[in-house]
Amino acid sequence: RGVTDTFTLSAEGYAWDVQMEPASLTLTPCAAASLVVSVTIPLASGWNVSDTITLTARSSISPSVAQTAVLTTKTPAPVLLVDDGDRWPHYDQQGVYRAAMAEAGLAYDLWNTESEGQLGGSPTLAALSPYPIVVWWTGYDWYQPVTAAERDVLDLYLQQGGRLLLSSQDLLDFHFDSPFVSDRLGVLTCTQSITLTQVRGVPGDPISQDLGPYVLAYPFPNWSDELQPSPGTAVVLRDQERRAVALSRRGGGPAAVFLSFPFEALPAADRPAVMQQAVGWLSWLGDSTWVADRNAAAPGDVLTFTLGVRNDGPDEVSASISNTLPSELTLIDGSVAGPAGVFSASHVLAWSGALQPGALVTISYRAAVSPEVGLGSAITNPIRLRLEDQSIEFGRSAVVRVGGADLSPSTYRLEPDLVHPVGLLTGTLALVNSGIGDASAVSSTIRLPTMATLVPGSVHADAGTVTVTNGAIHWRTALGAGQGVSLSYAMHAPAAFPSVTAYSVAVVRDLVSGDGVERPAWLRVTPRRVWLPVVAKQP
Repeated sequence: RGVTDTFTLSAEGYAWDVQMEPASLTLTPCAAASLVVSVTIPLASGWNVSDTITLTARSSISPSVAQTAVLTTKTPAPVLLVDDGDRWPHYDQQGVYRAAMAEAGLAYDLWNTESEGQLGGSPTLAALSPYPIVVWWTGYDWYQPVTAAERDVLDLYLQQGGRLLLSSQDLLDFHFDSPFVSDRLGVLTCTQSITLTQVRGVPGDPISQDLGPYVLAYPFPNWSDELQPSPGTAVVLRDQERRAVALSRRGGGPAAVFLSFPFEALPAADRPAVMQQAVGWLSWLGDSTWVADRNAAAPGDVLTFTLGVRNDGPDEVSASISNTLPSELTLIDGSVAGPAGVFSASHVLAWSGALQPGALVTISYRAAVSPEVGLGSAITNPIRLRLEDQSIEFGRSAVVRVGGADLSPSTYRLEPDLVHPVGLLTGTLALVNSGIGDASAVSSTIRLPTMATLVPGSVHADAGTVTVTNGAIHWRTALGAGQGVSLSYAMHAPAAFPSVTAYSVAVVRDLVSGDGVERPAWLRVTPRRVWLPVVAKQP
């Protein structure tokens, strides 16, 4: 037995407006009661800021008896990590993602689908919506990596302009035929459970240009998938056999990066760089561009570099850039054009400012290539972009080969690109070297559309040697400066019903410099329609 006591409640140590209801609690022995603490977050508060409240309950019978609790209120971080791979705790990968985020300097909040309470279970659309970017992984959960309800929530999140990085080697086992996979992630088709041992970036890709190769080490069985991108979707990473294993898709607000292998299989030392580049591309500055006016130059040539800083997010942002001019380049005096581009004595171009939604700031300058640069050398001109409000920073590079070849004008096309099932069409890869140096060894691999049939004896190349394997054409040739050569072939389209889109790609590499280009092509196969008259007879 005991006596009824009244506890006075007080709060201290806070900066934001706090209201408590009630101001005191009267409790009988062994009883409990609830109180509501309401915190008003100032409208001007930024991302990932917090306020702490120390709440004290003091006995009126024995004022020396008091109990305190510390409550923390915060605004959302720019990134929400969603751990959807804890079905079997032995394979928990949460620490991998948290470490990668921390080393990349990225602020985040955490949600665990296997936990209980307000930050557990499947996140709702209301839970995801405050976050500009969601990083979601499924780890070794092959039983139910993403539920149908979770898939639909992610679909809605992207439809309203969200940005998603999804790592899952088992997602396509359950949701391959869903609009979420095809329309949001950009997966046209896939080959499941391939042997994936290594990944590397794609030349010219804004996320992965400077990444890899990375040897993968799986913390659980390897059930990764090969991907084929839909039109408007880019390949981010390819494996040791040049199969696509990561895609990116952007447009109209939403953006997504999909890895069909576990991010946690990447080497620990390289995960932060991959995470930083992927999150940077997903950010509201991710559609920014940084290019040189050409990819090959001679010693003494003058190059033009152009930066386009674009905000494709829904709110005004504060952005900044930093470009340290490499020693191989000398700025041309008076050539900097743009609203606030200034070179300092240390050869650093710096700019910062506010960007309204949809705004674009363009900065350019001209720089001369040092006469001392050796032929064949690559000049890498790096730039760092930073979304100040969200503390998201990432890099881009413009690479120019001195005295080298430039294969960027090369093209690959399918004609016609709209055919009936088993219809005949022609594929043409035209290699063009617009550089000032010869490409003594160019390797090209054309991956044919799935289920298409190559016409025997139809492959013709102007020069070099050609090898045909199952589903691919391999061509090796030399290409002098200013020259062009082509390879053509005939094939029958897949016997598809109903209508399908088929994917083909030419992967071109300069085997001496390591530079290269990729040229995708898509084919639409539509069944033939025949309209027949209908004759009806009255009974």
